[in-house]
Amino acid sequence: PSRARRSQASAIDRERERPRVRAMLKGLKKLVGRDDGPRLPTCPLGEVRLAQAIHYGLGPSPSVLAYDPIQKLLAVGSQQGEVKLLGRAGVEQLLAYDVDEPRPGAVNLLEFAPNMHTLLSAHDGGFIVVWDLLSRRARLRLSANDVVTSLHAPIGSAFVFVGTAVGLALVIDLCPPDGPPRFCSFHIGRELVPPQALRSAAVVAVAASPLQEELLLVAWDD
Repeated sequence: PSRARRSQASAIDRERERPRVRAMLKGLKKLVGRDDGPRLPTCPLGEVRLAQAIHYGLGPSPSVLAYDPIQKLLAVGSQQGEVKLLGRAGVEQLLAYDVDEPRPGAVNLLEFAPNMHTLLSAHDGGFIVVWDLLSRRARLRLSANDVVTSLHAPIGSAFVFVGTAVGLALVIDLCPPDGPPRFCSFHIGRELVPPQALRSAAVVAVAASPLQEELLLVAWDD
């Protein structure tokens, strides 16, 4: 009996609410259908100019991550060549290439240069893009002339070490005295390795020694 009374009371309440709900929906429909609001002037498509590109969320097919603990930034690269920066909650930025330059291939590696406001991304085809994090734009594009297999930017250094598929470790100077970042003429190759440790495989890792800062550690695939 008590259950029946509760069901009857609930049905009565719903019937009482129906007129109020109908009135609300009718008023909302009238408000949406109003045609006396402000209108923007029409503009031909040819006169439209892009002011700012807004992008939310991650792009399709993310492929690689890098994290900067100093600036607390997360960089995400995709197979379409896009690089996205994520900061604190609600802060994100899609980095922009120059319009007149073709976008490089998939992003394979990302590396922050600590305290340099710089991010490096390695792409298919041996291209390395140097990003200026202050302007959020590509600063320049370098070519390693080979597949890039590793990137390392030591803390407190203006040099970035690049490993390649042919077993070389190249060096990028981010702050040369006479121009933009570029590859140094010096590189580490098999001719500098002792004969008993000759390598012909790809460089899989390059890192500064944690014990002696003047030493560089290079690991080959074999």
